[in-house]
Formats: sequence, structure tokens, C-alpha cells
Amino acid sequence: MLLCRDLERTTPGLKLAEVAPGLARRWADVQVRLAEGLCHRLGMLPDAVRQARAQRLVLGLCSGHALAPEAQAQVRKAGLDPLGAQVVDLRSACGGATVTPGAGERLGVILAAAIARAMAFPGSGPDNVKAKLVSLRQTMSRRALFTLPPVTYEAVPTIARDHCTAAEGCALCVDACPYEALGREGGALRVDRDRCRSCGVCVAVCPQRAVAFPGWSAAELEAQVAALLDTEADPPARALLFLCKEAPLPAGAWLPVRVPCTAMVPVAAMLQPLAGGATAVALAPCRARCPADRDAGVRGRVDYCQHLLRLLGDAPERVQVLDAENSGVPPVAAGIPAGGLPAPRAPALLFGRGAAADAVAALAARSAVQGCVLEHPFSPVGTVQIDAQVCSGCCSCAVGCPTGALARQREGDEVTLTLDARWCSACGQCVTVCPEAEAGALRVDRVTDVARLRQGRVTISQEREARCEACGAPIAPLRTLNRIAALLGSEDASLASWIGRYCLSCRGSR
Repeated sequence: MLLCRDLERTTPGLKLAEVAPGLARRWADVQVRLAEGLCHRLGMLPDAVRQARAQRLVLGLCSGHALAPEAQAQVRKAGLDPLGAQVVDLRSACGGATVTPGAGERLGVILAAAIARAMAFPGSGPDNVKAKLVSLRQTMSRRALFTLPPVTYEAVPTIARDHCTAAEGCALCVDACPYEALGREGGALRVDRDRCRSCGVCVAVCPQRAVAFPGWSAAELEAQVAALLDTEADPPARALLFLCKEAPLPAGAWLPVRVPCTAMVPVAAMLQPLAGGATAVALAPCRARCPADRDAGVRGRVDYCQHLLRLLGDAPERVQVLDAENSGVPPVAAGIPAGGLPAPRAPALLFGRGAAADAVAALAARSAVQGCVLEHPFSPVGTVQIDAQVCSGCCSCAVGCPTGALARQREGDEVTLTLDARWCSACGQCVTVCPEAEAGALRVDRVTDVARLRQGRVTISQEREARCEACGAPIAPLRTLNRIAALLGSEDASLASWIGRYCLSCRGSR
């Protein structure tokens, strides 16, 4: 970690030397160094990195956001991955030009979180990096303008095929991408690098955490949030702010978490910090109208969180959107429930299946409200209803479920369809593959039912299965065979009977 010491001259009362020892004690393998004039001498980075034999890098610069492209270029010269380097804007982290009480502790927490995020960096491959020209609005030093190529490096997501369930029909990321940069290629997914704008929406919607997005990965963001909520360090009251990479840090004691776009922030990332001890969570979208949140509904997810908190007897202001009309200080006093701050929790997942349900359950467990049912268009969880009078029992819905919430189990001659509501994201994929959907065999409700979440996996349908008269192998559920017989009609009754007596393998020999 390299920190520019120049900020001490322009910020009376700030002592970086008092912050550095605490960071070094916490991580034995982290070197913290203070450098005079670092912001004006970023060319020293390659030599400093080589001398320290560093594998990760955190930079604390007086104006980190403005110098990020230049820092990236020097990090690349040093032989490190530019996507993994963390650049902290020291001035914003301290709260501005005037040091307020607790600013040093707050800076220490932000720097510790940057270290945690850097350590969680998974590394990138050639397909994850895309160079682009620096924006004309981007501030760069005169030296960098004439000595460095005017490019910055942007992360591009790739799909981990060993985790992806696209072969089973999942297309959640394809449907959610606002730039149509994801598509199918055979049984797998492909990323169109030219179309991709690195918004991260695909990371938020993937239930299997199959999207590799180095620099903005789920693991990195989770590590940073966990460090920001670490109760071993001051300040005790933590208010987290997810803000677009282009958005300025607003005034107030916010602890920032940069994301490529606030459309990437799922409900779990808003609620899990509250369950982990945060006093408030806010989102700060970029000021320009962003296509990525056109359909994703940043405000819709915030509205869901507010409705849930209200039902649980908590303050809805604990989750909010910051914009031109609302950019004040965190509502710490208003956000603390009557019983005080929640007890600290172990670090939790912010992305993937079950993350939202775990957050809802943790908040509900601390609430005096016995039952809570919230029907909302942005509910991150749902329930599946089966009409046994219409359902044919084929279990195609379980095969097409991308999260594994629906599952088929066979025991003897019984075929059971089960649902784990904690894993159901109400995506509706099961409806699209159900052959009896138009007749109303299956319905998905976008509703948060705390009681259902606590039940775990339950049976929602059960049916006997016919066995082959020749070999004893299972053929199909009786309801499926009855449905086939009804479709064939009386004229093909013998064919229907033959299908119901023998399995597929034995039919060929008869």
C-alpha cells in the first residue's frame, strides 16, 4: 500500500502515519509506505512494486478518481494486473478538506476494506481485459498526457462453464443484459466484447455465480463489505454507500463501495449489510441516464427493501437512493431500531442463490413481527404453486430451474417434486418449459413469505410412476401417461397402452 503524504499539508489535523501502523498490524504480509509527492510522481510505481516484490497494490492518492487512468498505466508497467489495483481517493475518504472527529478511523476502515478487496482479486485472463480511449472529460497530468498511451483498461465478464447452467436452459443473464452483449453459442453463452459496457448486471442475476468479472467480482465486493463492517475497528456506526464508478462521493460519513453501475447491486447486497450491523445502506447512481438501470429497476429494489423494513417494524430510511434531491448525511439516528444496532454477523454472501433469502431471514429473526408476507414486483424470492388437477407430473419445471429451487426426487414408485423457497428467484424459467403452463398447471408468485423461507425444502407435488413390464425401469408418472392417452384419443388407445407398458429402450425390441 502506497499513500500520498501530500494530503497532510492541505488537510490540517490528518496524520497518515497514525493510520498506517494499524493496517500493518492487521495484515502481516502487507507493507504500508508513505510517499511524498506520489500523485505527481506516479512513474515511481514500477520501481516501488519491484522492490517490494508486491503481488497486489493499493494506492491512496489525493485525488484518486482523477488519476486512476494514469495509475493503471503505471501498474501495468510494473507487471501487475491493472484490474486488481485499488485506488483510494484519500481526500474524499477523509470527508473533504476539513478533518472531522473520527475521520482518521474512517480512513483506516476504508483503506482496510481496499486491502481486503485487493486480496480477493481472482486475477484476469486475456478475455477479461479491454482497452479503451480515456474520456476527454478525464483529468490527467500533463506528463502522463505526453508520455503514456491515452487508454484505460476495462473489465469484461466471462462465463465459467463449469458453473453455468445455460445448457439446462438458463438465460437469466442474457435476458437481463441491457446492451444485448450476451448470447447463446451452442449449449454455452458467449460475451460480445464490443457490445459489453461492463455494467455488471450479469453478475447480479446469475444464481450460480458463474460470471467471472475480475475487478468487480462478487468475491471482491463481498470481501470489501465484510471489512467495512468489521467491528474490531472504529467507527462503530457504519453507513455503506454503493456508488457508480463515475459518481462523486457525496458529503457525510458514508463508507464507499464502488461498483461499475448501481444496477449491479442486488437486494441481498442492500439487506445483508443491515443484518451485519450497518446503520444504513444507500445507492448513488451516476448522474447521466444509464441504460443499465433502464429495466433493472434500481429504485424498484430499494422500494422493496423499504417496504420489507416497514413490515418488520424497522425504519425504511435505512435503505435509500441518493440523488440531487437526497444527498445528505446518513440517517444514523433515524436508522437505528428501538432495540439498538443488530449484533454483528459473520460475513455473508451478497450474490448468488439464497443470498437474499438469508438476508431476509436474518432481519426477520431480529424483528418482533411474527409473520411477514410481502408481494412486490421486485421481490428477489418467490413461491411456486402447482395445480394438481392440470399438472401432468412430467417435472420439466425441475429440469429447467436454473437455481435448483425445484427438484425431482424418486423413491420406489413415487416421484416427488420439491421446492426450496430460499433458492427461488421468481425468474419464471419453470413456466417457460412447462408443457401445461397455458392450462394453469404452474404459477410463480413474486412474493416474500418469511414462513416459507424458514421451511426449507418442502413437497409441492407427488405422483406414482409406471414401471416397464419387461425390465422394470421407470417409464413416466401416471399423470403424464394419462395426459398422453387423452391427447391420442380413443382411436389410438392401443398405442397409449403400449407406451404405458414399456420403457423407451424396450419399445424398440417389440
